[in-house]
Amino acid sequence: MDRRQGFALVLHAAFIVLLGADATAQEIRLTRKPCDAEVHLSVRGARFSDVLKRLSDALGFTLQFEATGDSIVDIDMTRRAPELVARLSPSDNVIVTQGPDPQCPGQDRIVKVWVLPKTGATASAAPAAPPPRAAAPPDNTPHYDPARVDEMSRKAKAMYDEYVRIHGVPPPTPEEEAAK
Repeated sequence: MDRRQGFALVLHAAFIVLLGADATAQEIRLTRKPCDAEVHLSVRGARFSDVLKRLSDALGFTLQFEATGDSIVDIDMTRRAPELVARLSPSDNVIVTQGPDPQCPGQDRIVKVWVLPKTGATASAAPAAPPPRAAAPPDNTPHYDPARVDEMSRKAKAMYDEYVRIHGVPPPTPEEEAAK
């Protein structure tokens, strides 16, 4: 192992970092080894947008946060990064795209995460009146459908790849769009 690799290994091994603790007692801790498929995330009382921003900085993906609300996250889990991000706030509309990781051959990394506004009845601030009992469907539909999330991710990745193919560069970030 040469000096550069040794330094990188030490730097990544020291990546067990307390990423945030502010006056509201939010706490975000992230542990990840270089080229390790799993990420350990421990969050207490932090806003969803703050958690995603810290993950974006640590994992090197682009974040586009367009949600109208910002839920509070309390989790302690170890998962592959895309699954971890998708499970942070199941009530939010999250799309995760992946691509090859140039630093870890044979592995994928998160390229971009979109958090979109909620649609339909879930987007309203005031709860809607419940439907009449006779018209209510049985509650046997899953609240989290991994196949649907996978399909949404595949479509988003295809759109992202098509944009890169046409333009030769990744899509602009919200900050770049606003600066135009």
